Order: sequence, then structure tokens, then C-alpha cells
Amino acid sequence: MHAYNLVPCCGTCNGIKSETWLNGAARIFINFYIDSLPTSPMVKPTVTWLTKGKLMIPAVSYDLVRPAGFRKSKFILIESHFEKLDLLNRYKDDTHTEFLALRDSALGRGATTVQTLRGFLADSVAQRENTLGPLSWKNALHRQLALHTPFLESCLKKPKKA
Repeated sequence: MHAYNLVPCCGTCNGIKSETWLNGAARIFINFYIDSLPTSPMVKPTVTWLTKGKLMIPAVSYDLVRPAGFRKSKFILIESHFEKLDLLNRYKDDTHTEFLALRDSALGRGATTVQTLRGFLADSVAQRENTLGPLSWKNALHRQLALHTPFLESCLKKPKKA
């Protein structure tokens, strides 16, 4: 194990990486200090909506997509990284918590129109991209949720009944 192969923020991943990090002579995990990464999103969420009573529940799956212009030979390492760390399934498992956080944030804005709320969410995603970079799966999810008008309508401030 080499210290430069570890990213301090993820103990789960580092535990998996410490066990196996080579396949023959080829690395199977990204080294964030030396490997090139795309500069545009590569995690694509697909959101379908289930209705349970009056609630809309998102069912989300994730795909890893090679951005245009990013060399396939370099993307193979990224695919291996995602597969070995089971990242797409881990994102899926964390989606409900992220959905609730976004919904609560949207409700807290007190927006009265979909257009206003969509603008707030677009600004929020842009700010998070400045902080987290363009590869955040959470930002990709937020972008998709902001496109769904019935979800946004459910997050609008309801008029108080007299």
C-alpha cells in the first residue's frame, strides 16, 4: 500500500483498495494524484418516478458514460475503478438520502413557482460544482430532479388555508 494511492475522505474505498490494487501489472484504481480525469460529468442518473398514494418516489439507476473527447484507453481505468468499488450501486443506495435533502432544501426556499424553484436549484448545482467539481454524482442527480416538473411542484410553498 502506498500513501499516494489513498484519498483520506473515503475509508470504505481505501479499505478495498488496500487489498487489491493491481490486475497483473495494470492498476485497477484511479490515483487521484497522477491520473487524468474528465472535466465534464461521467455519471448519468436515470430517474423514474413511482407513485405511492400522494407521494412521488424516485427510482434511480446510474450509468458511467465516457465524456466526448476523453480517450477510451484512459477511461478503462475509470471503469475498473467504478466496478471494483461498486460505486454506481453505492450511489444508488445513497440516493434516497440525497433526494430528501434536496426536497427539504427546495421546500425551505418557500418558492411559489416552478420557474423560481428551478432557478434556485440551477444556481445551487452551479455553486456545488464550483465547490465539488463537475464529476459529483450528487450534482448529476440534482440536475435530473430539477427537470421533473411534478417533483418541483411538490416542493412549492402551499398557500395557507383560511
